[in-house]
Amino acid sequence: MKEPTNDLERAFAAAARGPEGRPEFFRQLRDSRLSFLTQGHPAGRAPVKGGKDDLAFTVWAKKKEACIPIFTSEERAEQALKATGKPANRQNVLRMKGEELFRAIAARKPPCGMVINPACGTGEMLLDHAAVKLLADGSILKPLRPEKREEGVVRIVEPADYPTRLLEPLFQYLRRCASVRAAWLFRHQTALPSAEPTYIVGLLMADGGHARRVEQDLIVVSKGVRPIVNCSATVLNLNDPAVAAATAKFAPFYAAPDYSPPKSHGARSISTLIERFRRFWQHLRR
Repeated sequence: MKEPTNDLERAFAAAARGPEGRPEFFRQLRDSRLSFLTQGHPAGRAPVKGGKDDLAFTVWAKKKEACIPIFTSEERAEQALKATGKPANRQNVLRMKGEELFRAIAARKPPCGMVINPACGTGEMLLDHAAVKLLADGSILKPLRPEKREEGVVRIVEPADYPTRLLEPLFQYLRRCASVRAAWLFRHQTALPSAEPTYIVGLLMADGGHARRVEQDLIVVSKGVRPIVNCSATVLNLNDPAVAAATAKFAPFYAAPDYSPPKSHGARSISTLIERFRRFWQHLRR
């Protein structure tokens, strides 16, 4: 595999290794100038921002699906054309900011997905049309809000019950996040036995940490776990005696190297914490 040549490609490589790399990669995809191919063919036209012009996107077939090839640089686009033997003199390599490009692809008729860096030695990533739409409006970086309120019970998850496929990428993300001191996992289970549980990551932040961004990033990480796991995040307040009691009683699944557990305020506060998390979850369901 070819070595990354820019920040976007380094983020791409991290996203390919695991879901923990996806938040930064998706953020850079929207903010970076991306390369793509066009040709003078009447099919595959898509409106550009403003609707004043049309682009005839080059469409390739990947796994029997129509996909628009997108590249992290002009050099990668040229490498792909050479590797596939496609006539370069019939292709135009253009550049556009990712956010605008995704809007154009999302509006294309008939709809199709896109493939990032095909045939250029960096590895590739397929994104379907639904993912392109999420990139276009930025909602891929936002939490999925439930459509309705559901009653249930919130409990802290102990190590024996950790969902490994979720915790591993969450841990890998948090260990690179200097603003997070520690994190605990809670589980919300509705009264319906067949309902999938929802996990809540409780974060203990350092002073000045970007809490909202970390919360959003953890949602993005959880979206990349397969099978899909429902997950949300919230910041814990150690000034709350119930929170302080729980964080002292239960070990976090992630802790910064210099983290020191707070002193316990008594086991009686644990039930209060559970009740507050239940109310918090109801607030999210509104």
